[in-house]
Amino acid sequence: MFLIQVNVIDEPHRMVLVIQGTTPDKVKSKERDILEILQDSSNLIIGIEKIAAHRFITENGTLEQDSSATDVWFYAIDPITDYILDREHPKVAE
Repeated sequence: MFLIQVNVIDEPHRMVLVIQGTTPDKVKSKERDILEILQDSSNLIIGIEKIAAHRFITENGTLEQDSSATDVWFYAIDPITDYILDREHPKVAE
């Protein structure tokens, strides 16, 4: 008998790491290094959902894009339970 667990990434799980001063292409080439740093510092399993130009909302409410900065969208999985963790989970906060 096999047990299969499916984790669905939803809004409460998503986290964004903003890297200033570098383009998404340069960050993409260092994706494995970023994963290792995040995993080593958290003791969690990290997955990167996407790497894109940094987006932000201005004071007047418009969505702007800064191509000289990068957003790394990621999520964390508890290696003991294999469940995806909410960004507010105590293990993520550590």
